[in-house]
Amino acid sequence: MLLNDTFLLGCAYLKEANYPEALLYFRRLLAAYEEDSSSVVPPELLSYFGLALALGENRIKEAVTYCTAAIKKEFYRSEFYINLSRVYLSANRRSSAVDVLYKGLKIDNQDQEQSDPQSRVVMTDQLVDLLAEEFTLKRLRRIVDQTAADLRWRTASDMEAHKRIVEAREHVLELFPDGGDLFDRIYRSRFERIFKERLEHAINFN
Repeated sequence: MLLNDTFLLGCAYLKEANYPEALLYFRRLLAAYEEDSSSVVPPELLSYFGLALALGENRIKEAVTYCTAAIKKEFYRSEFYINLSRVYLSANRRSSAVDVLYKGLKIDNQDQEQSDPQSRVVMTDQLVDLLAEEFTLKRLRRIVDQTAADLRWRTASDMEAHKRIVEAREHVLELFPDGGDLFDRIYRSRFERIFKERLEHAINFN
């Protein structure tokens, strides 16, 4: 049994982010392979089905299993590493995505005959973007953590504390014009806890 229009339709829906339809076609094809004991599931189907599972149903563990199985079958296929990296990114596992892309590029370098120039460009671009985002995130966290440390047990009023946070956010926007949303997410995880700690400390002290 060979990959057919069902697989191509699934990939087309996946590209359009129509995950329910993509999964419908991929599952239909997987079922056909399972019914035919003489056939072997192609690694392409495993890889793209895994990606659709992650993006469409957030089933990360299963998605990683399928994508990894595809790589084990044909380790030289750059697109499989790209798909697995996207699975990790969908779960915000950036370091895992970076590791996969590094591995994919290394394999691509070693196997020039099987090398896919287009996939190599995609992997390189994704890796550069990920590393840049990781660097930005670390700097943002450093700014937030420093502000948090300054505020943790200070006797500053809520108004003064708010002013410090606003100043920190403005500093972030000067460095990273698109960093406002990211700052706000880190802010919620850091400062809300700090203000709760300060309140509890004040109650216990009194």
